Formats: sequence, structure tokens, C-alpha cells
Amino acid sequence: MPSAPDSASNATRVYTRAYLLTTCVVFALLTAAHLWRIVAETPALARDPWFVLITAASPTLSVWAGVVVRRTARARTTRE
Repeated sequence: MPSAPDSASNATRVYTRAYLLTTCVVFALLTAAHLWRIVAETPALARDPWFVLITAASPTLSVWAGVVVRRTARARTTRE
């Protein structure tokens, strides 16, 4: 039977992984929606600095979350 700290640590890892995967997907969808909007509506959106900033930041955050998920998965497998 696992001790209480091990099960709590495992639950924390599961919740953290779920959060990171959700972050990755949400920011990837935001990027896709912004690019679709530029194509569908008008390229004039590309001149709005806030739109450009959010469009540039969202794939960065998505990739970051994906990298962190992979690193934590690798770190967990090397510890076991």
C-alpha cells in the first residue's frame, strides 16, 4: 500500500500534467483561431499590435507547455 506522501505526490503530478496539456491545447487553438481570422476576415488584423502580440505569444506558450510535459514525463521515467 503506498504511503500518503507518495499518493499525494502522484496526484499532484497528475493534476499538473493535466493543467499543462490543457494549456498546450488552449493556446494552440487560440493560435489557429487567430490565423484563421486573418485569412477569413482581412489581413488588416495583422496591423493591430495587440492582435499580433497575442498571436505571437500563444504558440510560444503552447510549445512551452508541451516541452514541460515531455520533460516531466522523461524525468519521471528515469526516476522509476
